[in-house]
Amino acid sequence: MSADERAEAGGFRWTPVVARAWETTVGCAEILGASAILLQCPASFRPSGSAVARLREFCFRAHRPAGVRLVWEPRGPWPDELVRELCEELDLTHAADPFLRVSLTPTAYYRLHGITGARHVYTDDELARLDGIVGAGPAYVMFNNLPRAADAERFRRLAHPESGDSGAGRRGAGSPARTSVSGVRGG
Repeated sequence: MSADERAEAGGFRWTPVVARAWETTVGCAEILGASAILLQCPASFRPSGSAVARLREFCFRAHRPAGVRLVWEPRGPWPDELVRELCEELDLTHAADPFLRVSLTPTAYYRLHGITGARHVYTDDELARLDGIVGAGPAYVMFNNLPRAADAERFRRLAHPESGDSGAGRRGAGSPARTSVSGVRGG
């Protein structure tokens, strides 16, 4: 990306560069069979009137593939009521670090960045707390710390001790997976 193109990107501004990047993202999601696309914000993306207007415009203009949810991770001081309002209005799933705040949408999406930083290994007590936070409701749990695969597998075993497989979650009779756990290797 050239310096001029970089100047057109970020902050949910809908520009030709962003439109092309979004179409590439959607294409990748379709190839991968993804069920969600994450819109992660830096803490510098504050809940100002102009930021909210740009987020709304982005969500209204961005093509959404069928069956793919948009997951929004606002970081920083976004008021719960505004997050709830925007998620409902724009059909977004709220992503949050469960050790900092709870997800505010009916389907929860939790991203664990590491309590003490990216190298953090979650303790059994922390994973038990996480299981209590997630509860029985529909949820995604994404470990984003460096030891993510091992932490995700430990959490899966803790949350689903009856399951001998690496399946995707708590299930009731005829219901979809309630908790999907991911800790993709690599990166």
